Amino acid sequence: MDIPYSKVLEFNEKMEKSEFNKDAFNTLDQTNFKRFVDVIKNTQFYHNSVISESDYNLLTTKIVTWPDDFVVPLLDFFRMFLIHPRSHDYFKKTGSGLAELNSILERFSKGKDNIKILVLRILNNYFYNEYPRVFISGRRESVLNTVSSVMDSDNKNIRSGISSLLYK
Repeated sequence: MDIPYSKVLEFNEKMEKSEFNKDAFNTLDQTNFKRFVDVIKNTQFYHNSVISESDYNLLTTKIVTWPDDFVVPLLDFFRMFLIHPRSHDYFKKTGSGLAELNSILERFSKGKDNIKILVLRILNNYFYNEYPRVFISGRRESVLNTVSSVMDSDNKNIRSGISSLLYK
């Protein structure tokens, strides 16, 4: 599994030098995020790995606050996080994951094609584990309303992502 940690650090460095510097990772955040990356990367230890709630909160906060030009590696990491068997624990603790889903759907609505493709991959990964599958199925109307706006896209990757989502 290719974890985009180096890209996150690269984009974080760019954010520190931009008007978004207040939203960049500080040194402690970087250390915590690296630990989180190591947990997600080591798939052979998923059966006994633990993800701290603070790591999850850090990720979801940055997904909301980072601008589109910088957020892609964080969204990619969230996509990988959804495959972890304990990922569903955090949806249960944080209001069923509704805020995270709304943030991701908003990114889809406003984002460029690369963000749309990544969000479609995230939405497809919600079906990997039982609780997120039940969660996303219960919100299918809002998900379909959001993605239907690009069903006739010329981008074959977007159409493919929508097809995969519709067949889940």
